[in-house]
Amino acid sequence: TLNEDNDPAAGRAYLEKENFSVPMYQSSGNVPTEVFSGSLPTTVVLDKNGKVRLHHTGFANYASDKFVKEIEELINEK
Repeated sequence: TLNEDNDPAAGRAYLEKENFSVPMYQSSGNVPTEVFSGSLPTTVVLDKNGKVRLHHTGFANYASDKFVKEIEELINEK
């Protein structure tokens, strides 16, 4: 998770509240516009080669069948 909000504590609190076990990072410089255009939240999923495979701005339903299927397909790619 890359947190570009002004309050990193809020991001950490959200991850803890939802029991997410992913690390949270903050950039030390400008994030490329291919990844972040200024809209919060923004979801970017990279494949094993670092290629952007999913880019979504706004809130998303990460429990949806479609999202779960896309993630499972990426995990299973060789």
